[in-house]
Amino acid sequence: MDILGKPLGLVSVFDVRAAQQPVALINLSHIGGCTTLAFDPAAPGPLVAVGCEDALVRLYDLRLLGGEASEAAPVKAFGARRLLEASRRGRAHLSQGASGLAYSSSGELLVNLRGERMLLFDSRAPAGDSFQHIPVLADTIAEYHGRANDETFAKECAFLHDGGYVTTGGDCGHLFVWGKRSGELLLKARGDGAIVNCVAPHPALPVLAVSGIDSDVKIFGLGEARRGRESAQSGHRRAAGESGREGVGTARWSGAEVTAEEATARLSTARALREEGNAAHRRGEHAA
Repeated sequence: MDILGKPLGLVSVFDVRAAQQPVALINLSHIGGCTTLAFDPAAPGPLVAVGCEDALVRLYDLRLLGGEASEAAPVKAFGARRLLEASRRGRAHLSQGASGLAYSSSGELLVNLRGERMLLFDSRAPAGDSFQHIPVLADTIAEYHGRANDETFAKECAFLHDGGYVTTGGDCGHLFVWGKRSGELLLKARGDGAIVNCVAPHPALPVLAVSGIDSDVKIFGLGEARRGRESAQSGHRRAAGESGREGVGTARWSGAEVTAEEATARLSTARALREEGNAAHRRGEHAA
């Protein structure tokens, strides 16, 4: 199955095994379009977070859906407390909704809001607030600022280096990387001539693909920083009773942009090695 959020405010499921019409599971058209969604990889069941054109990110258990899409009820939602308070006072939403969502392997939820900061929630924490009869987790673990997210609705966000860092793009055409725990901005690098929308970390290598309005995709090398190093240092500081922010400490970000020429050369080398390996396999020279 494939699940897709649509501009009409629907979240629909497609059965790719059969030529059937999509089935709408969630209908948020009374709020606006569904802008982004993400599955929790660490949850015991199929939980999907859905962003729409308001300050809430709603969490649904797909096992509880299947009736009328307009009656689909979230199990809880995520929203910054200050945005909920502004809405309760009748003020216009400070946020135009989430443009990107990402889960860490441990269940932390990263929310990239338009017209607002990027927020980090512990999705396992209980909801201690409510809004429009929905249980809401309003306490954030961290908030990341320094970039503008107003011009487009497609800005993604992602975790880097085993969840030790977070990243997104900005309206200024730059890539931004923060320490997840400290919230400190560690890298700001030009990623597009206009706006950076997409950030896609490699699943195994310290490489990040970045794109936006330009017709090319830029590849960034991410250095050698690791979450374990960051956590160990902060743990030593807490054990010694030292003050200071938890986070990267002296494990500074060592990222460096890979030029187009360098990326082309590396890709050519990789293709040559792949062909060499395929030829060796065909000759039966591969290891048993």
